[in-house]
Amino acid sequence: MTAAAAVGGEVHEASKLADKAFKEQRTVLLVAAKAKQPPPEQMQSILQPVAEPMMAASALADNRRSAVFQQNKVLAEALQALSWLAYTGPSCGMHTPAQHISESWNSAEFYANKLLKEFRGVDENQVNWVKGLKELYTALQKFVSANYPMGLKWNPSGTSNIAEAVAAATAASPAAATAPSAAVSKGPTPAVRATGAPKGPPPPAPPPPPGLKDMLLKERPGAAAAVSNGNSNGGPGGAGMADLLAALNKGSAVTSGLRKVTDDMKAKNRTDRSGVVPTGPAAAKPAAPRSASQAATGPPRFELEQERKWVIENQVGHQELIVNIKDPKQSVYIYNCSGSVVQVKGKCNAISVDKCKKTGVVYENVIAACEMVNCSSIQVQCTGAAPTMSIDKCDGVQLYIPAALAAHPDFQVRQAVLLSAVYPGCNCQEQ
Repeated sequence: MTAAAAVGGEVHEASKLADKAFKEQRTVLLVAAKAKQPPPEQMQSILQPVAEPMMAASALADNRRSAVFQQNKVLAEALQALSWLAYTGPSCGMHTPAQHISESWNSAEFYANKLLKEFRGVDENQVNWVKGLKELYTALQKFVSANYPMGLKWNPSGTSNIAEAVAAATAASPAAATAPSAAVSKGPTPAVRATGAPKGPPPPAPPPPPGLKDMLLKERPGAAAAVSNGNSNGGPGGAGMADLLAALNKGSAVTSGLRKVTDDMKAKNRTDRSGVVPTGPAAAKPAAPRSASQAATGPPRFELEQERKWVIENQVGHQELIVNIKDPKQSVYIYNCSGSVVQVKGKCNAISVDKCKKTGVVYENVIAACEMVNCSSIQVQCTGAAPTMSIDKCDGVQLYIPAALAAHPDFQVRQAVLLSAVYPGCNCQEQ
């Protein structure tokens, strides 16, 4: 806290949350030294004072617009190390306490290194604060590894009255019961092992805040006694963390509430979902085979758009579709035709054949190129001149090329299956 006070401002205030969390951790260790292991619902109330400053630090770190966002992230990530108190064994879903502390600091160190890079040689107070945090969590890891390698150690011969143990632990560490603003020590102690009961009867613990007792009685009836007598730091803000700790304490029993699938619920054993097709009048009639006229989707089109583009779409079974080109700037687009023949008379700019099946195209002269895309089982014949023929993603294409173009054919093939080219009028050697 000395380094935090030297930095001052929001960093000092946020560091008080870490100071409070470590002092509450000390109280939990004292309770474990004096009492037998409590049931999970009472364990929630014991750990809730530790969870509250952890959640408060996480809330501060969520504000990315804060001027001390990096410092808040270091504190929030590092404070997750205190969750080692909830470790109950390999089946609880957590790593061992020492490993959990190490992983939590590794997460915080990402932001700590940014601070060291930013303030080294600029603000030594910030540098000392980061180094102090690293020393603190390194000492915590060593302490837990040496004394609590497998989690909290409860006293088998201790008291069964958790409220009494909490009250005694609170009296043994009065600094933990005070507000964090009153703690101005040189540095929080990670944890202290209890050496014995305090002399004399402990003073009664202060009552919980108004409304807290009713809330805890409603949400966790089993923890009412422990909360009302020993937990004076609870609050509605720690309910989420308390529920998480309770689920971790269940171990393998966490899945006990899931619904079981019995044999009669399995699909293979259900008679109402048999794969047998029913017979008789109720049986569904077989679907009628699709005729050629139903193969195309959408209304058929055969028209000239804006005096520039001939559009031939969704034509099925038409053998005499004739396009008379009057302007060489016009192009022809043939789409989704089946079982049809298209004749293009005259000189056009370009021809595109798209998604056609079992269709023939005969044209005279093309200025640019004749393109075939996504077609199957088509025949294309050129009777005049065609500088380029482009074929992409087609299956079964037969081209008829005039003898005049046989010497210098220009094919652009990307993906094609069963492609053949025939040159009428040429001898076999030339083909």
